[in-house]
This record gives sequence, structure tokens and C-alpha cells, in this order.
Amino acid sequence: MSSPRSSTVELALLRGWLHGIKGAFTYATIARRASDHGQPVSERTLRRAVRQTLDGRLPALRMVEAFAHGAVHARAHAAGGSRGAAPPEVQRAEQAGRALWEAAERSLHWRAQTRPHRVTWVPGHITTPAGLARAVRRLHQEAGNPSLRVLAAAPEADGRLSRSALQLALKRNGCSASSC
Repeated sequence: MSSPRSSTVELALLRGWLHGIKGAFTYATIARRASDHGQPVSERTLRRAVRQTLDGRLPALRMVEAFAHGAVHARAHAAGGSRGAAPPEVQRAEQAGRALWEAAERSLHWRAQTRPHRVTWVPGHITTPAGLARAVRRLHQEAGNPSLRVLAAAPEADGRLSRSALQLALKRNGCSASSC
């Protein structure tokens, strides 16, 4: 079994919410209730959505909404409601799941942007502004063309470079971050 990837707090909150809304119901029950009420989804897909959060991945928003839909209707059927849950109750659960999913998506997206690719090229002795611009341009390209702010925040920069210093170094050679 592979080790789980690192997770964000927001993804852990989404995972906790999925476990909480599932409660004692089986995935089969939730899938059946979701399908009965217009959100067709399989038991396996619901199980995979929870497993993805354990692996540090984000499940599809549609799966989170189907999970909420099915769990709320399962709870209503268990309480004796023959028609399922009331629409406002379903909407509240879907909105809560959507809000948690969006927060997890933002945190994973931010995290991916703040960690540029590992740079393998190391510039030699730089003696001219043009040489500095060439070195910065090559590092920028090798890092996957992140924004200069992300490049300056990289652990390898160790706080010694700012975004404006990188921009100034590029401008001295007549290029900008977008054209280099």
C-alpha cells in the first residue's frame, strides 16, 4: 500500500464531513437513495470519493453533492419519510459539501502554485546584468514558468530574492516575466 500524500486542513475537513454525513449508512444505501432522487451514482464511486480524500486528492464536486443528496435522503427514509427529505434540507447539505469542497480545492490549488518544480540547473559565476537576466530567465523556464512571486518564495531562494528584484533583473536585458 502506498503512503498517503500530504493533505491540507481543508481536505481533512471535507473528509470528516463526508464521514459525518454518511453516519451509519452503507455506501450502497446512500447510492440507492441518491439515484432514487435524481443523482445517479454508484456505491463504488462514493467509496472512491472518500478514499481520494485519504490519499490527499480531491474528489469531483459532483460526487460530493451526490454523497450529500443520498445521505440526507437516506436519513429521511430511515426516519419514516416515504418521499425522502425536504428540498431545503437537501440544498443545505449540498451547499455545505460544496463550500467544503471549494475550500479544499483552493487550498490544494494554492499549494501546487507555491511549490515550483525542482530546478536542476545552477548558474555559474554571473558578472554582467545581461548574464543575470539570462540566468533568471533560464531558472524561470526550468521551474515551469511560475509567477515571479512564487519563484521568489521558493525554499531555494531562502528569502534572498524578491519578486521586484527578479523583475528588475529581467528588465535590464529588455525582457519581462511574460516574454522571457
